[in-house]
Amino acid sequence: MTKVQNRNLDSSYEIYMALYQQLAGDDGEEAYLQFKPNFFDLIVIDECHRGSAKEESAWRKILDYFSSATHIGCTATPIETKEASSFSYFGEPIYEYSLKQGIDDGFLAPYKVIRIGLDKDLEGYRPETGVFVNRKFL
Repeated sequence: MTKVQNRNLDSSYEIYMALYQQLAGDDGEEAYLQFKPNFFDLIVIDECHRGSAKEESAWRKILDYFSSATHIGCTATPIETKEASSFSYFGEPIYEYSLKQGIDDGFLAPYKVIRIGLDKDLEGYRPETGVFVNRKFL
């Protein structure tokens, strides 16, 4: 396994970790072009709701280049707008892990929404008695 750095790609590894930005570049100068289009069998895209969801993105160009590989997108916040769609590219989710399940399993912390009006920037904010703020009990 290797982490791609400095746009130098060595084809002797089985697993590559890279940011899109490390693979992209100017036309004809993109680092990913050092590999043949069928080099990868599987590509896992973390945070796939971001640029990869947009059809015209430079990131999508990389995914299209490696189109023969299976693409698996992971995100906590799928996007579905006119400009970008996680589902149109990756399809319907094959697995979902809900916030409630994450909290119940102990991986995520429960939270409480506190609604604050925008005037608090001017007036300041003081939590109600008994509320924790930055690990201090008020």
